[in-house]
Parts: sequence; C-alpha cells; structure tokens
Amino acid sequence: MEKVGVNNFVKRQIKGSGKTYAYNLTFEEIALDAQNQMSKGEFKEGYREGVRIVKASRSNIKSFYCPFVKIDENTQLVSRIVTRQSGENSFACSKQSIIWLRQIEINRNICRLSG
Repeated sequence: MEKVGVNNFVKRQIKGSGKTYAYNLTFEEIALDAQNQMSKGEFKEGYREGVRIVKASRSNIKSFYCPFVKIDENTQLVSRIVTRQSGENSFACSKQSIIWLRQIEINRNICRLSG
C-alpha cells in the first residue's frame, strides 16, 4: 500500500485560508483516508507526476468545506490583474479570494486574461 504524507502545501489548507479545508478531521486522518481510497483505486492522476486527486470516502465527504462557487451567465465577475512581487506571473484577484485564471467560458464567449 502506498503511503500518503502531509506536506506544508496541505497544511496551509485551514479555515480562513480561502482554500478547501476539513471541519473536523486532522491532516493525519485525511492522509489515512486518502491512502485507503488510493488502495481502492479511488483517484485520478493530477497535473504533474506525483500528484493525485483522491476522492474522500463517503464517511468523510461531508467533513470538507470548499470555497468554490458555481457561476453562470448571470454572475457578475469583478477582478483586476495583479502581481505580488517582481518576476511572478500575474493573476486575477477578486475581493474574496485570489483566483488563478487563464480563461472563463460563459455562453460560448471566451475571455482570455494574459498572465
């Protein structure tokens, strides 16, 4: 069985961070659940080698809060392009959270933000 660990990237995912977090699970409990789910094949490969997207077990799925919101053609988006420091890629920033945004498609209209 593959072992799942908790790194510093994951430890940033806490309430108030603007990222997905667990209401009542420790990072170690989440890692153990991920390890068990991976052994059952409940994952898909991520965006690069070594990254996997693992489905939480049914017993834990409601323990997570995700800050993503569904948008549609009536949603009004307000953002600006910013760079935090010299040499960093630009990104779209809204009042509530920082959103890495390459393109949004609404009603077949594509708005490309350069970054």
